[in-house]
Amino acid sequence: ALVKIEPMEKAAYPVLAEGLMKADPRGRQRILTVLTESGQQALAAPVFQKMLLADDAALRNDALLGLRKLGKDAVPVLLEGLQSATVEVRRVAATGLFDVVQMVRRERERITDDKDPADADAKLKAVLDALKKAEPQLTKALGDADIELRLTVAKTLYQATGDLEKALPPMIAALADKDAKVRKAAVQALRGVPDKSERLQKVLLAAAKDAVIDVKLEALTVLWLNHGESEAAQNALVEALKDASIRQNAYAMINRLIGQGNDLTQVILPLVKHPDAALRARGVALLKKPGHEDETVRTALVGALKDTSAAVRLQAVQSLTTGKDFPEDIVPPLVTMLADAEREIRMTTATQLRRFAEHAKLVAPALVTSLRDQEDLVRAEAAKSLAYFKEDAALSIPGLIKALREEDDNYVKECMVRTLALFGPDAKEAVPVLLDIIRKDASFNMALAALGRIGADAKDAAPVLVEVLKKDGSNKNVQDALGGIGADVAPMVVKLLADEKVATRLGAAAVLGKIGAASNAGEALEARLKDDDPSVRIAAAFAHFQVTGNAKPALKTLTEAAKKGERKLRLQALKNLKDMGAEAADAVPMLVTLLSDPDAMIRRQVEDSLQMIDPDALARAKAAMEGFSCAYSDG
Repeated sequence: ALVKIEPMEKAAYPVLAEGLMKADPRGRQRILTVLTESGQQALAAPVFQKMLLADDAALRNDALLGLRKLGKDAVPVLLEGLQSATVEVRRVAATGLFDVVQMVRRERERITDDKDPADADAKLKAVLDALKKAEPQLTKALGDADIELRLTVAKTLYQATGDLEKALPPMIAALADKDAKVRKAAVQALRGVPDKSERLQKVLLAAAKDAVIDVKLEALTVLWLNHGESEAAQNALVEALKDASIRQNAYAMINRLIGQGNDLTQVILPLVKHPDAALRARGVALLKKPGHEDETVRTALVGALKDTSAAVRLQAVQSLTTGKDFPEDIVPPLVTMLADAEREIRMTTATQLRRFAEHAKLVAPALVTSLRDQEDLVRAEAAKSLAYFKEDAALSIPGLIKALREEDDNYVKECMVRTLALFGPDAKEAVPVLLDIIRKDASFNMALAALGRIGADAKDAAPVLVEVLKKDGSNKNVQDALGGIGADVAPMVVKLLADEKVATRLGAAAVLGKIGAASNAGEALEARLKDDDPSVRIAAAFAHFQVTGNAKPALKTLTEAAKKGERKLRLQALKNLKDMGAEAADAVPMLVTLLSDPDAMIRRQVEDSLQMIDPDALARAKAAMEGFSCAYSDG
């Protein structure tokens, strides 16, 4: 029956009111929605007033939900509720008044810059005017026997009038209440008071010593938000670090204050000497933010490197290595940590020292010494960090070579070889040890990559690498290594073009292509254009182009291979054409025809190749195909 009632009609509201008083919770919610969204607030208010004064707590709470959305029309109803003899009704009414203010404030805050705020401003002003007009009644309610009610009214009064002197006494009184929930609510009320006076600070400092964690934490939060710049608040937060139950929260607040540019050095420094190792570690961690450019901080952190607690020493290493600029006087004490008794500290130090490239003469030799550490992870980190000292590679290459000869762990060995590879030609003295590694394990790809990086100076490795290529022609790393060494290996590789194994011939062609014109292998590669194996013909064709720069022989072989045959070979031919770029322009007509190939992978690769060779031709071909498709569908 309610569905048929037109909510805009005044006569409907008594019916709805009766329904509210009798309906189950779900039904009440539906009727509440009708009342609050009908636009007839003045007619809805009496309904909610009846619910507010009811004995049923659920009805009172539902009334509160409705009234908070009515704006100024809710104020008279809630003020009348404040006069009730029932304390529960008075509490709900007081809460409702505060909620009404908060609701219209939030609505105003949600108005974006591109929207007109006039309506929201008017609504907020109407509520505040109504509350200011009711100031005598609210002031009288501050004398209510119920402290929760007094606190809520005080918050409302302050929101409406801004009169802190009138609102503050009930808030302070609530801080002394026996009920922890009331004390917490009082502190929360102070959060919204933008008063940074010493008076309020003292109140919060006292609350920060509350026996109940929730109250204490709330007080610390308000101190952090409203008084974080004061030394007293900072001291309170640091003191809170001693309480294990709220330590993490206090630590986060202090970090935020430091991040906002506050210098808490003087209040944090005492922690570094605290008897509790956990607090010393926290203190050292917090000092990293102000930075070691401060001599006092630097002295404290360097001193912490000698702490009896491993956790403190580890944190000192991390704090000293945070930032960008590192003064030279912190380097010697840091370097000594590479010899610390704790593996974690040695490993962290080895890792962090990679940031000290400007102090290579002090750091690199120490890291080289750590290449002989008893722990493999420490040796690995030392090897990886040495890669950051490329400008001073001479300081570490001899040590790396010696350590590499003695290393048994494959992971550490790979880290050492990778660093040598990054040093490139400067690491030419490492060729013998790299060759030893390859002779023992031809699949040690990083050693192959290092020889390739060393380049022509690794020519002594050519015979061994050629032998590896002969056994495993498809190994890209050995191909790159031989290609990196260059012309010196070409005569040996040319011989492999006639090897009986297809993979070896393929690998040889790839290497000669990488070497380029310096290989003088044009004739040898041209002979392979008639190889019995199509994959070798394709590889030889592209390599011939790389060596001679003559596109014609390559195009003949590659275009034929791209048209038909095994998908893998067609794709390879198309990729080679792409790599030839504009030099493959003569293949464009053939490639355009392949845009209609039945194989989707072929079509994608053709598009990719055309995009590199002649993007305009690709665009024209696609436009023509689309035009044909439209004409066909229209027909």
